[in-house]
Amino acid sequence: MGHSGRIVVSSSSREYLRVTVGAVESGVVVDPTSSTVEFSFVPVGQDVVSATWIAGSWETSSGVYYARILVGPGSTAVLADGTYEVWVRINQGVEFPHRK
Repeated sequence: MGHSGRIVVSSSSREYLRVTVGAVESGVVVDPTSSTVEFSFVPVGQDVVSATWIAGSWETSSGVYYARILVGPGSTAVLADGTYEVWVRINQGVEFPHRK
């Protein structure tokens, strides 16, 4: 799971932010969409430990799984101008991974 790179989004834009998720269990690719997914937007340099988490949703396309969240005015993820690290966490039963 993960996406490295920079995404620039205007604070006046409302759009889905998608993160590709690859889930493997015992060497077999599994569908993660039955698990809950959450996002946190942490200003660069701050610790994710005290972050606020916002519920996301799933999207699938041709066997690829995307965790997604609507970002911008009128959404549950309205961000002030700034630079953020995007964190995703998935409740996968025993495991509860956090990735940026």
